[in-house]
Amino acid sequence: MTLQAAVSGAGVSAPETAVVRLASLLPERWTVHLDARTASSAEVCLIAPEPECRADAVEAAVDEALAQPELRGWARVRS
Repeated sequence: MTLQAAVSGAGVSAPETAVVRLASLLPERWTVHLDARTASSAEVCLIAPEPECRADAVEAAVDEALAQPELRGWARVRS
C-alpha cells in the first residue's frame, strides 16, 4: 500500500525533523519518503508493505503517530 500524505505544523519544528520523527513512530517495515516541503509543511510518500494495509489503516497509524508528544503541533492535512 502506497499513500501520499501531507502534514503541517506552523513554527513547531522543521518539516524534515517532523518527517524523521513520524517515520520513527510508524511500523518498522514501512518506508517514508519526503516528497516536498515548505517552512511549515511536508508531503510524504508512505509505503506499507503489508498487503492487508488499507488506506484508512495507514491514515489511522499516521494520525496516532502525530498524536505523540514529539510531534505536538503537527497534523495530517485532510484532502
